[in-house]
Amino acid sequence: MHRLAFVTIIFAFFCNALVAVAQPVAPPKEPRPLGESTGYPLPRFVSLGADPANARTGPGQRYPIKWVYVRRGLPLQVVGEYDTWRQVRDRDGEEGWIHRALLSGTRTAVVTAKDGISLYGEPQGGSEPIAHLGQRVLVKLGQCALDWCAVEGLARGDEGDFDGWVKREALWGLYADEVLE
Repeated sequence: MHRLAFVTIIFAFFCNALVAVAQPVAPPKEPRPLGESTGYPLPRFVSLGADPANARTGPGQRYPIKWVYVRRGLPLQVVGEYDTWRQVRDRDGEEGWIHRALLSGTRTAVVTAKDGISLYGEPQGGSEPIAHLGQRVLVKLGQCALDWCAVEGLARGDEGDFDGWVKREALWGLYADEVLE
């Protein structure tokens, strides 16, 4: 009996791991609607997979360009789908349509706190900060619990690579109750 329970738990773990890869957003308390083109929940977070990337006023190349995003890895929230186009919202609330080929499932976030946030070596409030990340610094998300997220720097130009833990309350790019493993 115990062996069957163990096998069931292991099977459930691997099934959930596969779902987490296919759908990077943890299921919320209430089910969200699914996109007609992908079957993934709406809204959900993705990141910009190419730069530059044009955000258009509608789903197609015939629509005028509204924005040009120039930072690969920028977190975006998919709020709509039409065929191969995704309606996205950025952290400032601006919306536009981007072709799916320009998006990535890699989870990133941006620091939103005006004074930035401290980077720690361990996910503990009592530990010493090892660095300070300023507002609008872009990070790649790793494991995120309800209070802390493991982050990694995205090197560009004179920015250095870094990794550590930050308190998640000052990040935009994941939902308040979302846990990433």
